[in-house]
Amino acid sequence: MEEWITTAEAANILKVSRRRVTEMARQGKLKAKRDGKNWLVHSSLEQLDGVDKEVKVIPQGVSEEDYEILKEEFKILKEQLQLKEKELNEKSQKIGKYEIQLEEERKDFEEQVSFLKDQMKNKDKQIDNLQEELNQSRERADTIILQLTRQVEQAQKLASFYQQPFWRRWGKNKQLPEGRKIED
Repeated sequence: MEEWITTAEAANILKVSRRRVTEMARQGKLKAKRDGKNWLVHSSLEQLDGVDKEVKVIPQGVSEEDYEILKEEFKILKEQLQLKEKELNEKSQKIGKYEIQLEEERKDFEEQVSFLKDQMKNKDKQIDNLQEELNQSRERADTIILQLTRQVEQAQKLASFYQQPFWRRWGKNKQLPEGRKIED
C-alpha cells in the first residue's frame, strides 16, 4: 500500500517551504498527486533522498541548466573566497608575528641606543676629567720649568760672581746675587 504525506510534512522533511514542495510537485520533481485543492506527496525514501533540499529561486528567463552552471560557478567562487580568507588569516597571523618581532627588535634597539648614550656620557666625563688633569699637569710643568729657569739663572749669576778674581769680590758694596752676603 502506498503512503502519501501532506505538503507540510514533506516540507518539514525536506527543510523547504510548503510552496516549494508544491512547485516541485507541479514540475514533476516529486511523485505527487492532487487531493482536491491540496497536494499529497509520496513518502518513499528513495524519492525524497534524491530531491535537492536547497530552495531554488530561479529568476525568470534563466533556464534550469544555466541556473545549475551559475550554481557551480558560485560554489567555486565561494571556495576560492574561503581559500583567500584562509590565506588572509595566515598572512595576518604572520604580520602579527612580524609586528611582535619588530616591536621586540625596536625595544632592543632603543635599549642599545640608551646604553650607548650612557657610555658616551661616561666617555665625555672621562675626557673632561682627563682634559682637566692635562691642564693641571701643564700648569705644574710650567711652574716647575719657571722655577728651574729661576734657579738656573741664580746659579749662573752665582757662578759668574765666583768666577771673578777674589779681590774684585772684596768690597763692602759688593753683594752676592739675591741677598747673599759676603762672609768675612
